[in-house]
Amino acid sequence: MSHTSTLTRADDTLRALLRPDAPAMSLPKLALLVALCGAFQGAMMGSYALFNGGSALFMVWAAFKVPLFLGIAAALCFPALRTLYYLFGMSEQFAPTIRALAAAQAAFAAILAAMAPFTLVFYASGLSYRGALILNLSLFALAGLAAQNVARGRLQSLLKRESRHFKLWSIGFAMWAFVAVQLAWNLRPFIGSPDVAVQFLRPDAFSNVYLALWKILFG
Repeated sequence: MSHTSTLTRADDTLRALLRPDAPAMSLPKLALLVALCGAFQGAMMGSYALFNGGSALFMVWAAFKVPLFLGIAAALCFPALRTLYYLFGMSEQFAPTIRALAAAQAAFAAILAAMAPFTLVFYASGLSYRGALILNLSLFALAGLAAQNVARGRLQSLLKRESRHFKLWSIGFAMWAFVAVQLAWNLRPFIGSPDVAVQFLRPDAFSNVYLALWKILFG
């Protein structure tokens, strides 16, 4: 397959994913995008150790953990969101919501992968480990905001027709954010520090991120 053909297919995929008026992609294809794009971004995140004389194994772990993070976060929120739609008497609108959420997850991963070159440029410029954390947190936040626009576009007709749908969508996003922050804390490190041993999870992986933040902020 030629490079031109590959780029054309990639461009077509992005159009189908990011344009609200494009036909919906199948769930298996969306899951594949999450896996591939998430793994690519994860590898770029973990390359910090490689730029600073550490092990390339951090890249392998991070490439595995970013798609794992996205998949587990979605799976944990699914039952609660499903229950909310039943309680509000809107179960018939749950299927298009899930398709929109899947598209948002795939868009999130694709946007992160598209911004991966920024990660490499900053790493190569001698960015500190703290700076690498702030950089990647910022990229994740930007990708999350952009992915929300994708989901809103997919759900535009439902949001206009039913005001309660917006409330449920807001609750669902807040729930996902709450779970995602804790899960990201559990699965760290994503960025490989050359000063620590290669490890899949930190020794205190299953501590509470919100309690840790409370101690940092209020002593």
